[in-house]
Amino acid sequence: MNLIEKLDQLYNRSDYQGAIRLANYWIEEAERGRDAEGEFALRNELMGIYRKIGQKDQALKNADLALALIKEMGAEGSVAEGTALVNAATVCKAFDMPQRSLELFTRAQAIY
Repeated sequence: MNLIEKLDQLYNRSDYQGAIRLANYWIEEAERGRDAEGEFALRNELMGIYRKIGQKDQALKNADLALALIKEMGAEGSVAEGTALVNAATVCKAFDMPQRSLELFTRAQAIY
C-alpha cells in the first residue's frame, strides 16, 4: 500500500490526526532527502486536512510552504502549481480571506 492509499484509509475513518502524523513523518523524510516534490505533495495534503478541521494557522502555513516549493522544483506554470494555487485559494476562502483567495484563483486560472 502506498502513502496516498494509507492517507485515504485514514480520511475514510475521519482520522485526521493520524493523517497529519503520517504526512508530517514523511515530510521530515522528504526534507532529509531533499525531496522537494515529495514535500510539495504532502504540504498540499496537509493544507486540505487543516482546512477541513478548522486549523487556520496550520492550513495557511502549509499553503505558503507548498507554494514556496514551486520555484525550487522548477514547476512554475505547471499543472502542479495550478493545483497548489487552487488548494491554497480554497484554504483562504474557508478562513474568510477573499482578496487572497481571489488572487490565488486568478493565478491558477492563468495556468489552466
